[in-house]
Amino acid sequence: MNHGNGEYATPDGISTNAIESFFSHLKRSIAGTHTSVSHKHLERYVKEFEYRFNRRMAPETMLAELLSRFPGLDA
Repeated sequence: MNHGNGEYATPDGISTNAIESFFSHLKRSIAGTHTSVSHKHLERYVKEFEYRFNRRMAPETMLAELLSRFPGLDA
């Protein structure tokens, strides 16, 4: 998308809003929480952020879901 030319979606309705939102949140998270991220661990940071981003509308379910992934732990 070329936002500088006023383009925000293709004629058939495809836009980049979701991925732009994800990366915007990711960059702010790294700058605010982690302050820096090594290349070695970047994939782990992104996966953790993806998990939280995809569940941001239901934060009350995150802990129970995470704990259910470990045998022997009850939420």
